[in-house]
Amino acid sequence: MHKLLQRVTRTGLVLLITVCALSEAAEFPENRRVLLIYGNPDIGPWEQNFNQITLTELSTNSGIPAIPEFLSLIETPELQKQVMAESLRLKYSQLQIDLVIAVLPEANSFVQRWSDTFAPQAALLYVLPGIDVLSSVETNPETVILQSAAELATRKTVELIPQLLPNLEHLYIVGGSSDGDLSYQRRAEFAVAEADIDYNFSLLSGLTPDELLDHLADAPRNSAILLNPYDRDHTGQPLRTMAINTMLEENVPLPVFGAFDTLLESGTLGGNMTASTLYAASAANIARDMLSGSIEDFLVFSETNYMFDGSKLNAFSIDRSRLPPGSIIVNDPPNFWRDYSGLVFTGIIIMVLQLALIGLLMETMRRRNAAESELKKAQKLEALGSLSGGIAHDFNNILMSIMANAELADMKPNDESHVRTRIRNILSASVRAKDLIAQILMFSRQSASFELKPLHLNSLLEETAEHLRSFLPRDCVLDLKLQDQIPVINGDPSQIHQLLMNLCVNAQHAMNDVGTIAISSSSQHLSKARQTPRSKIPAGDYVVIEIADTGPGIEKDSLQHIFEPFYTTKPRGKGTGLGLALVYQIVKAHQAYIDLHTSKETGTRFFVYFPISIAGNMDEQLYDDSELSNGHGERLLLVDDDEMVLDVTSHALESIGYSVTAFSNSVDALNWYKQNRPRIDLIFSDLSMPEMDGVRLVASIREVDESVPAIICTGYLESVDQSAIKNISVLHKPTDLKQVSNAIHHLLMKQNTHH
Repeated sequence: MHKLLQRVTRTGLVLLITVCALSEAAEFPENRRVLLIYGNPDIGPWEQNFNQITLTELSTNSGIPAIPEFLSLIETPELQKQVMAESLRLKYSQLQIDLVIAVLPEANSFVQRWSDTFAPQAALLYVLPGIDVLSSVETNPETVILQSAAELATRKTVELIPQLLPNLEHLYIVGGSSDGDLSYQRRAEFAVAEADIDYNFSLLSGLTPDELLDHLADAPRNSAILLNPYDRDHTGQPLRTMAINTMLEENVPLPVFGAFDTLLESGTLGGNMTASTLYAASAANIARDMLSGSIEDFLVFSETNYMFDGSKLNAFSIDRSRLPPGSIIVNDPPNFWRDYSGLVFTGIIIMVLQLALIGLLMETMRRRNAAESELKKAQKLEALGSLSGGIAHDFNNILMSIMANAELADMKPNDESHVRTRIRNILSASVRAKDLIAQILMFSRQSASFELKPLHLNSLLEETAEHLRSFLPRDCVLDLKLQDQIPVINGDPSQIHQLLMNLCVNAQHAMNDVGTIAISSSSQHLSKARQTPRSKIPAGDYVVIEIADTGPGIEKDSLQHIFEPFYTTKPRGKGTGLGLALVYQIVKAHQAYIDLHTSKETGTRFFVYFPISIAGNMDEQLYDDSELSNGHGERLLLVDDDEMVLDVTSHALESIGYSVTAFSNSVDALNWYKQNRPRIDLIFSDLSMPEMDGVRLVASIREVDESVPAIICTGYLESVDQSAIKNISVLHKPTDLKQVSNAIHHLLMKQNTHH
């Protein structure tokens, strides 16, 4: 407790030194001054507020120079006070002091006794003087007293306490022992003695902090404290009223009342209070009137207000309806039912409406997502519809070629040259059919997951171009220009294929099926960022795909909407408005950027910027598939549920040097293996088979021989769980003997290398 008081005292001394330094450093351009005298160098909050407002009103707002002096006048001998007066006389000998404002009892007593020494011609304004000054000051035009309203505030507080605490048993009137302290103590004692009360009271004056706590430790439960100024205890130890207030608030479970607004900052419950700000404003107004010669009253009084700390009202469960009308409540914690009861039902209604709105929005979003999904399917079907005619025509031509060559070969089976020619034609037509099926599958498949992996765009562009040529109208020409050795990007082939298809179909429709679509690839380095209508393309290295058409261009009003879902300039029923919206989504998913240039003269050019993969170039294929790779008696387990495919593949593999054990049923193959435990060099199996698919077959065999290599052959890789085919090589159907032989040879070589 003493450390707290000492810390407060040190803070006041630091502030005193600062104020004095500012006073001494100031220049005085005027020869007329107002001098403010304070009786304590330990500046408390009350004096700080009073001094700040008075100086602002006089010096800043009215241009009247005012100088504060903070003197140590409490319990100071008269001889030392005389020395202080002589010091002030020397200090201000070159200035004319027109008005002296004395603040609080000690300063008032000093000014009354010694003002003739340091300011003999000055008018005097006594602010809150003690009884000694009030009883002896002479009435004249050069003297005004700003009377304390503390007595009135104390009386009103004494009358208020039993109203707020109906069960009050005892009131402790607590204060210090300095002259000023005792003056306030006597006023409070008179107020209590004159009031019509039903409780006892005790006067505790000048106790040390420890003595005060010991005395109050035995206080009755239904007690209260009235705190007055506490500048010194009976030992002469300087104290601060706010520090005493804080000590009581922390250690004594009793409500503390007071008559000074500054006490609200340190734990006082409240009361009828004076305010330093009102005193300061009144003092400044009186000073201006005195300097202008328009003062009329000798005694001036300040107003008081009922002020309370809301948190203390709650802590002591005081009924707020008992507070006087117009009471000011500070530090008031919010109370929902008290402050917002009128809004409770409104809030509930709003919450119900909001929940209903959220439910409606969620249902709307669900319906919209469902509609978008259906429209995406419709967009896909629309594109498939465009494909169907060309695909049917091409596939029928391929079938006719295969059937015709097979019939011609059958007509002359003994003509070896003739048969070989027909077989080559059948193989060529079969390759065309394989490519066409691959194109259809790539366009129609929907990836279960979006997977970015190293990708050469040129290969994908060539494949997409072949796909496009199969259904574009005859008058719509496709021009493909690819830069050699472009870098690798990270991409999803299916998604990029969808992007290219949508841009090209959009170009076809823009040209009304007549014109040229140009697809090109290039690598570009942007030395600085490039701004596009949609975003900024950062500087860096990119692979750029350009899709250009010779159409009429895009109208200016449509440019800002073309990537929005469901926006279309086509007639109703001719387009979904999702094509370019899907393009934009795919671009963003690849962390890529899209730009376009359009004009009526040159048509429209879309540019898609794909960041170059930091992984560099993809690993090259480790084996050459240009020729057959023969076996050397290695034993293969061949499984395929199609008897024709099984027979052809078995004979083909045996013809190039492999020993083949073939099964058309995967369960039979597994049972044979478990019963015989033969040495198998490689498993070659179809993926989709009844009872047990190829992946499960391989996994079951590897429970016995975990090192056996395996190849799965399928045309529907997208339907397989990718995690399930780790460490299994995959061939895409349809395939030829060169691809099969090289895949087997490569896997066997890899197995031998590991062993």
